[in-house]
Amino acid sequence: MRTPDSSLESMEQRYDSLLRLLPFLLLTVPLLPYFLSQRPTAGAFGITAGVAVAAGAWITWMVILHPGWAERPWLMGVFFVGLVAFIAVLTVRSPWFAFFTWLGFLYAFRFLTGAWRWAVCAVVAIFFGMSQSGGFHRPTVSTVAIWVLLACVDVVLTGVFVMLGMKTEEQNRARKGMIAELAQANQRLEEMMAENTGLQAQLLTQAREAGAGAGDAEPPRRVRRPRVRSMNRLRARRERFITTTAWC
Repeated sequence: MRTPDSSLESMEQRYDSLLRLLPFLLLTVPLLPYFLSQRPTAGAFGITAGVAVAAGAWITWMVILHPGWAERPWLMGVFFVGLVAFIAVLTVRSPWFAFFTWLGFLYAFRFLTGAWRWAVCAVVAIFFGMSQSGGFHRPTVSTVAIWVLLACVDVVLTGVFVMLGMKTEEQNRARKGMIAELAQANQRLEEMMAENTGLQAQLLTQAREAGAGAGDAEPPRRVRRPRVRSMNRLRARRERFITTTAWC
């Protein structure tokens, strides 16, 4: 049976599936422009590909295969130390791995909170800015200044977009809860309508019996009043339900 929030659940499932595949995509795609633009030797390309495979294995083991480890801060600390190390090595190997470096921002906002989140983002932003400026070069005052400037811009922009995404996710969760409450209210309304239908039939039978006993006289008001009160309660409940639905 399709529930009211099934579309939101389906969207979340597709998002989770994409998030599991994203690291491997961001590790594989840069290898092609790296090979075409930098013309590395077979040995150098093998080293870079090996580091990319190791990074993918690290994410697979620490995040994908053990999602429960996200609740253990010290394990997440170990994970980010390894992740930043892989980002650093791959950035030095080729600026094309900036695609993979961007994943560090996403993981930091997903698994970390408070100051640690922004500290990791700052470190990742340094390597991201390094890639944006053409890759790793011999550090000078000017190059380091450019890296820091780009890192500041990247942290601000990435933080804004990720925070907006997280806000949207919170709103989706609240919407799911609201839909579930409306579904329960609708179910209770259907039960009350069924109960009222049975009550109406019972009262109608009693009224007919009373009318037959009184010589086809008008049914006593004491028999009709419970029915009227029941209908008024039902109308009031319907109005409250319609008001709640319109507010949502």
